Amino acid sequence: MAEFDYLEEFIRATKETFTMLFGVNVENGEHRAKVFGDPALYLSAVVGFSGNSRGLVALSFDLDTICEFAGKIYGTPFDKLDDEVVDTAGEIVNVIAGYVKQYLPQYDFDISLPSIVSGDGHSLQTIKGVSSQIVPLSSDIGDVHMEVVLTSN
Repeated sequence: MAEFDYLEEFIRATKETFTMLFGVNVENGEHRAKVFGDPALYLSAVVGFSGNSRGLVALSFDLDTICEFAGKIYGTPFDKLDDEVVDTAGEIVNVIAGYVKQYLPQYDFDISLPSIVSGDGHSLQTIKGVSSQIVPLSSDIGDVHMEVVLTSN
């Protein structure tokens, strides 16, 4: 198996999640290695993996984009970070992680509860010595960055 082959399953899971939850098509750009200190967008929703494999998947949104997605779920407009907007981000990444666990049984990992990090210029640090990959995603609602790191113990 080539390095980062698992990314295709993360992309597949992400596309299915956005279609199922929002009726939105998502297109992915080319993945790239994360550089130390790469800033995320305004809000990041993170699910960690542990067990026989470890890693994480994180989705980063700018504020307007995550508010638009929350508005589609709740049927009301949002313009600031609140509990519903945070819950929306957590639910999106949680569904993606669930699909990925199903698609990659050979990695045999457990899924954590979603965590949310917010604030302009925040940065996520992952497993030392293991390359995180950034996958740019775009939709009619807005752009999202997905960060993925996965390694077998």
